Amino acid sequence: MTAKAYLCRCSQEINLNGHKLYDRLCKNTHQIESYQIVSCFNDQIEGEDIFVSPTLMVNIQHSILPDRVIDQLIEAEQKRFDNVQVKGFNYKIEPDVIIVSKDRECINDFLSTYAGVLNITPILLEKAFSKDIYSGELVSIEGNLNNYRLSVLMPYPVDFTKCSHCGNCVMCCPEKCIDESLTFKMYKCSYCGECEKNCPEEAVDIHRYNEVNLQAPQIVIDENIKIDMPHDRRGIHGFNDYKDLFKNIGQYRVNEYIIHVSEVCQYHVGFDRGCKRCLNVCTTGAIKKDKDSLVVDHFLCSDCGACVAVCPTGAMQYAPFSDKLFMDYLNGIDIQGLQIVFANEETLKRFHWHNIGKRFNRTLFIEHPNPAALNIMQLMYLFNRGVKKVLLQKTENNLKYEHQFINNIIRQLFEKDVFIDIFDLENLDNPSEESGLIEVDSNHRPEYRFRGYTFSVILKDLFEKSKKDVLTIEDPQERFCLIDCIGEKCSLCLACVNVCKVGAIKAVEEDFSLRIKPSECINCGLCADLCPEKALTIKIIGDINESFFEEKLLAHDEPLRCKRCGKVFGNKKVYDEVIRRLISVGLFEEKGKFLHLCEDCRVIAMIEGGFEGDNNV
Repeated sequence: MTAKAYLCRCSQEINLNGHKLYDRLCKNTHQIESYQIVSCFNDQIEGEDIFVSPTLMVNIQHSILPDRVIDQLIEAEQKRFDNVQVKGFNYKIEPDVIIVSKDRECINDFLSTYAGVLNITPILLEKAFSKDIYSGELVSIEGNLNNYRLSVLMPYPVDFTKCSHCGNCVMCCPEKCIDESLTFKMYKCSYCGECEKNCPEEAVDIHRYNEVNLQAPQIVIDENIKIDMPHDRRGIHGFNDYKDLFKNIGQYRVNEYIIHVSEVCQYHVGFDRGCKRCLNVCTTGAIKKDKDSLVVDHFLCSDCGACVAVCPTGAMQYAPFSDKLFMDYLNGIDIQGLQIVFANEETLKRFHWHNIGKRFNRTLFIEHPNPAALNIMQLMYLFNRGVKKVLLQKTENNLKYEHQFINNIIRQLFEKDVFIDIFDLENLDNPSEESGLIEVDSNHRPEYRFRGYTFSVILKDLFEKSKKDVLTIEDPQERFCLIDCIGEKCSLCLACVNVCKVGAIKAVEEDFSLRIKPSECINCGLCADLCPEKALTIKIIGDINESFFEEKLLAHDEPLRCKRCGKVFGNKKVYDEVIRRLISVGLFEEKGKFLHLCEDCRVIAMIEGGFEGDNNV
């Protein structure tokens, strides 16, 4: 069976063979103009304008699903291919390498073996000077693959811009530590100074050292050398094992799978405060602090998806299946009562060949390049849509505590033992006929603003459907908290509102109040850390009830009215705090004279030369 796609302007259906595309024309001989979706794997067909769908391939071959679901799946796959935009760039690693050793023979052996293949810069770690090799003390190694930087402190006893090669230094050296090539073996030197005294050109200074900085894509270093290594060691090799050195050389296509959306990121680079979940979980050092926000070094990134899975705001997105694309994709499919399997194409292909002729009732297979990047919002969305069970491909990067967190919530609310489980390639069974599916409105499609907001909407909906009074939270990420405000301290300066990019804290202009939606707060701590009055406190909570989803008043104030026209132009707490600070530094007469007036009246009063109204001081 092959997928059907609507391809030409007269809307005729044509069948596309899963292994070969036979006819490029419809029944009315119209040229195909829009899209082609072929139900096969990528290694089974070629063509730049053909969309290959492993998802359709596996579902058509192995699922028992209603025809309408297959039709919906075709449309969803088409939209998915339309909207996925993964950027990339070419990356080249040159055959340049720095080798570092204390053994000159070891360096010579490497040079004699690979000098014609690699561009080699040798560093001999001994207290000596030679014109043909870098030698000295290794100070530091920094950087990453394709950009390692080494600092070497080298003896530099001869200034060759002055040296006349007279040979006096060689002849007068009592320790014979200078040879005819003007190589200085400083480890033999007694620093008697005879070479300096006998140099007619004053070119010799045995106490002179230069720090030399060298750069190369890769390094081969003696395993016995003790020095702090950089986080990225993919291009650092030992003399006993450097086979990966040659594997790394070449030109690569680097795809930008992990995207950082700074607009909703709750990490403040300048203060080094806020949410650091992605930084803490990244094992390759690919997430870095730039001038204004976090950035992803895509060459260092292993695309494990862990940062996406733990990010509570949606600032970290997996480009091939972003949050919005994920929801748009599944919004058009009737998934209630289905078992959904997420796996990459390689796993689905192996599954197909191990299960030829076998079908699975009410099971939907979805090709996901990296199921480990699925986050709690996406997985909870599936449950709220009435999905019976989610099976994930087993990888080294599965975040078990995220899955346990969701399973624990669902177990408490609906007494369902396991909602998320690991996909077993060999032993996938047909779903059981167990009852107990939650009653959901299949038309419920929460709006996607950012990940935390959508998760809050879903959790609230599930909490109301469960009719439970309390939900106990067991979350190692500590996302759930309550923020309190000491009202008499708060000046309503709105610093907290300005740093809350997710909008959990809001300023309500109508009544000059500060309010928070606890369920939308991700416990980044920025508001409390940056509050100038230290009026905000944060408390981690273990239980939530219906009030957790309601807006809470933090602080409020009286409106400030212009003394001339009566217009409201601020609030009293801010005004009083500004006046207090001006008086404390003796600047009230200069800066505070017209602060009791609105912007318009202030200009008029300054032109008139003053205003005799009460200034509220």
